[in-house]
Amino acid sequence: MEIVVLFTIEEAETRIQNRINEIINNNDQPNYEKLPGLIDALKIILESKKTEN
Repeated sequence: MEIVVLFTIEEAETRIQNRINEIINNNDQPNYEKLPGLIDALKIILESKKTEN
């Protein structure tokens, strides 16, 4: 079964930023491997926002 969740760009940006900060601030080493993917996703969102304006 697949679950699909849709967010606005702003919601996605906030959620990703919060998750990145949570991993870093809590020294959550088991989830460090997720940081590159989260950062790439954030870059994509920020680039898409830049092209919208």
